[in-house]
Amino acid sequence: MISPANVVVATQTLNPANSNSTSNTITGLLPGQYTVAVVPSSVPSVSGGTLTYSYAPGTSVSVAAGSTVNETVNYSYTSNPVNTVTVDLSSVNIPSLFKNNTVLGRIIESNGVVVGNLTFNSSNLTQSITSSSFVSGQTYTLQIQGLGDPATGDYYAPIVESFNVSSSSTTVENVSYTKIPSSSLYTVNINVESPVAGQTLSYGSDTSYMSYATDALQSGTYTFYSKDNVALTASTVGGYSTSISPTSVVTSSAPPITITNTKSAAAFSYQVYYPSTASGVTGIGNSYNLILTNNSSQPITLTNMNFTLRSGAAMQNVITASQAPNGGTLQSHSTGSCYGVNNGICDVIYNFGLGWGSGVTVAPGASYTITGMPNGNSQTADASTTDGLPLYLDVAHNISLTDNQGNSYAAVPYTVYPNLANPNPSKMIGGYFVDWANYSTPSGYMFPVESVPSTYGSSFPIQNTNTLIYDLGYFNPTTYSTALADNWADPTYMEQFAFMRNQHPWLNLAISYGGWGSGSGTAGYPSQDLQLLFQAYCNGDSSCASGTNQSAINTAAQNMINTALLAGFNGIDIDFEQGVCSQTASWCNGTITWNTASVQGYQALLATLHNYAESITASGVLAGSTFNISTALPAGVDTIQTYTQLGGSFQTIFNNITYGNLMSYDYHGQFDETAAGGSGYSDANSGLNRSSAAWGSPQMYYDINDTLYCGTNGVSCGSYKGYMALVGQSGLNKLNLGIPAYARVENLQNPASSTAQAIYQTLGSSANGWLGSSGTGGVVTYRCIYSSMATTNLNASYCATGQKYDYLPGIIPAAGITPSSTWMAVPAQTPWFYYVVNGIPYFATYDNSQSVANKVSYGQTNGLNGYFSWEISSDVPTYDPNYQQNSIMYTITQSLK
Repeated sequence: MISPANVVVATQTLNPANSNSTSNTITGLLPGQYTVAVVPSSVPSVSGGTLTYSYAPGTSVSVAAGSTVNETVNYSYTSNPVNTVTVDLSSVNIPSLFKNNTVLGRIIESNGVVVGNLTFNSSNLTQSITSSSFVSGQTYTLQIQGLGDPATGDYYAPIVESFNVSSSSTTVENVSYTKIPSSSLYTVNINVESPVAGQTLSYGSDTSYMSYATDALQSGTYTFYSKDNVALTASTVGGYSTSISPTSVVTSSAPPITITNTKSAAAFSYQVYYPSTASGVTGIGNSYNLILTNNSSQPITLTNMNFTLRSGAAMQNVITASQAPNGGTLQSHSTGSCYGVNNGICDVIYNFGLGWGSGVTVAPGASYTITGMPNGNSQTADASTTDGLPLYLDVAHNISLTDNQGNSYAAVPYTVYPNLANPNPSKMIGGYFVDWANYSTPSGYMFPVESVPSTYGSSFPIQNTNTLIYDLGYFNPTTYSTALADNWADPTYMEQFAFMRNQHPWLNLAISYGGWGSGSGTAGYPSQDLQLLFQAYCNGDSSCASGTNQSAINTAAQNMINTALLAGFNGIDIDFEQGVCSQTASWCNGTITWNTASVQGYQALLATLHNYAESITASGVLAGSTFNISTALPAGVDTIQTYTQLGGSFQTIFNNITYGNLMSYDYHGQFDETAAGGSGYSDANSGLNRSSAAWGSPQMYYDINDTLYCGTNGVSCGSYKGYMALVGQSGLNKLNLGIPAYARVENLQNPASSTAQAIYQTLGSSANGWLGSSGTGGVVTYRCIYSSMATTNLNASYCATGQKYDYLPGIIPAAGITPSSTWMAVPAQTPWFYYVVNGIPYFATYDNSQSVANKVSYGQTNGLNGYFSWEISSDVPTYDPNYQQNSIMYTITQSLK
């Protein structure tokens, strides 16, 4: 308050945030005209508008003696016009890695104040911000994160673009990503110890400068941007602890980084046990027991168990009373995540009360057994099936337990090989496994379980295998629905492999469709089913000139992939053989060769499988995991030529597969008796180089090197071309070399002068051979050959008994086995045996540990992706005392170290 003499007689501070009025009594004032001066201070600037103020009744008031005078300050807000800015990236050439990212953006004022934030992804490329902070005529800056994928080395610089707000609605478009040059990038080696399937690696930017893809966690060379420091984070995996050393922050000076998964010590473990057999390791056609073991030092009283089973989305019924486990009470079930093609597979989670309400106390080191667990065998013949697939095809997993104190425990699969690492993360080491092996004698070649080799039978060689292709799957060629080829053996085998993948998540499992035939006879000749599908794709027109029916391919591909997921597998293999049988034949007694429909339908199926596999692993439950698509590839150069002459493209095939399995066997056999216009020759089943026999074309080019290099690298084969000429080195980098675990026995026309001279001799009539030596007969496994050698002293104990498949007419004498110095000197570079029984000379080439090591060396020199055996149960069994010296699978693994 200022007096008429311009003297300040009173001062008061008012904060309107606390009170909007104040009252002061001032004494001793003379009547007169006083001025009340209100001085605003700390008045905020408000985004989007302006604050103003005024006085009432005025800036000066008249104060009379004994009176009270009110003075008011009125504030008002005037908003700016509200404008909208839309950022449209739909016309931008978005890099393919954008689909895996959430990409952030923002719009800022010239003073750096952020007007609003934006979030883009592949399905949401247009974003708008409406704000009064946008003033017409002013300039703003759009900033969008760059894109980076360290696994592939693809990097794109952030988008920084200035624009003017010109009206109430402004659209920003025609911006684009620019690739960052390699000179601005650097690489870091990351080694993953004990990788786990489905585990991912994510990257955190210290500046939010880049948006990074999430990659599958695997060993390799990773690429980073020099302007960004990146923090690595490995996804959490149940039952494992993960460490990153020596640092989790990557800079341009970072040393090699090691990411290690270590199995956590679990209070409980579980294992699958089949009580119908003395060993408990197999139980074809039977349900299994679930054994829970207390690994802690204290007794624990368990009250509940939760476990998960995969189910088809249309088959989510609760287990019926007759199928319920014995050892407690089913209390509830619920549907968890759904995934797969069109979310066709769902997790069903069961809550199982242990001990019928009272709980069960498990002492330290003791176990509790739940019998009669639900499985495919117990439900195949039941109403809970669709087209031959059981309600459940895998074993219980994601098992969690609760005790009477409310504590929870995650049970882990028991394994005799704790912390077993992938034998070679960068190479495929695998094999096909045939479901009909169960019917062979002695009682099944191999049981798909891990066990200490001395305990029982031949356990699966998990220490020397990272990929298993299960042969075979079946699908209906009319409805394209999937089913089991053998409703008795398949459920148990597939469940046991699923449990093995739970034990070792890096194990890749695939189901193979097609092939020459089913050993069980149920599917008859399954490549014919593929042929019918391909004819349907071409609307019944063998030339495929009448349009295509993609829906048939879509249905088949969807059902194949979802069936693999139902079983806990992560791959599909297509084995479409050239010669397919008559539709009415139960076995191959008449062939139909490839036609244009075969070629076009086959390529369409692989492309659709590839697209579905990419889709289901891009997001959701399976994000970051791997689903492999593979195919069996022909090795004969004439077959390769036939495929291309029908309009087929091997480049198209390779673009749509994870890897290809080269069937580099069956080059020669007794079927060569009348080949090439005359008598055939005793030649290699799987020779490495071109034969010395006087073959005509194309038989003279039936060897591995010609399969790969005909028509290139100076290898002349007439008009024939190998894979290098058709798909280049990038294609060879996807090839797995097939190594046969069997031989084809041939009959010589005349006895050879010695074992060393038995190769490249004229074949005799198959009529002179022992049972099964002609056609597809005369096939004997490597394990049988090995145990039939007099030098092993095993008395053919690994052979079948009686006059049937997989036996030899007698023990092979020591003189009948070629020494390595002999067989390494011939082009085939593969050993052979030769001996005479009852006047008939028998000859066969085979692969042993030395020739396998030689083939692996050849494959490494030529950049192949890996190696596989047909078929894995025919190898020397793991319980053999000389397994390491003679096994094909063991040799592959060791040769890669």
